[in-house]
Amino acid sequence: MSNANFRSAKKNVASEATAIEDQQVLDYLRANPDFFRLHPEAVANLTLPHNSGAAVSLVERQVAVLRERSIQSRRKMSDLVDIAKDNDQLFECTQALVIALLKAGTVDGLLKETRSQFKERFGVQRTALLFLSQPQAADAELEATGQQRELTTANESVGHLLDEQQTFCGVLRDSESSFIFGSSERIGSAAVTTRKVDEGFLLLLAVANDDSDHYSQDTGTLFIDYIADILALRLQQLR
Repeated sequence: MSNANFRSAKKNVASEATAIEDQQVLDYLRANPDFFRLHPEAVANLTLPHNSGAAVSLVERQVAVLRERSIQSRRKMSDLVDIAKDNDQLFECTQALVIALLKAGTVDGLLKETRSQFKERFGVQRTALLFLSQPQAADAELEATGQQRELTTANESVGHLLDEQQTFCGVLRDSESSFIFGSSERIGSAAVTTRKVDEGFLLLLAVANDDSDHYSQDTGTLFIDYIADILALRLQQLR
């Protein structure tokens, strides 16, 4: 073996030995976490690199780590408190809405309360509540609201939105927007859900926003589904 090869092999062996020794030390410290408590003199000789380039003691480094963890914990706690406050506010608004719907004594009153509560308590820009029925299911009170539509026409215009099992969130076609909200309304995006009230009678509830990204596939539908269930039940009771 040449001298160069011998020196290279010797260097590789030394590196492997160092790596093994480092791993052994690491394994030992992990298995004995109280080592530095039993040997405090060892801590005084330890230094760790800092981002500034200067060396800091292990104690200083630990204090810095604990301080950072404390800051992160306070931030998480603050976020949780904010979420709790938002949930409390949402619950109070939802409770007030449900009570208002239960108190409504007519179909027209139900319609007005839904629109009013959605706008004032939840900041909904536009609300549509349509009554889709077969001719034989129509009645004077529904017609008086001005929101009754023939179910056959609805199937032709917004048929794919009438699935009770699937609430739609996204951008409507112009024809769909016109049917639900009126031709004069400019709609960016909407959430639309339907419920069966009686045989041949569907309720369509929709909310809309000018922003095309406000209602999307990622939008949660728990709230609008819940309110639609209550509205369908109230319509059954009022008819």
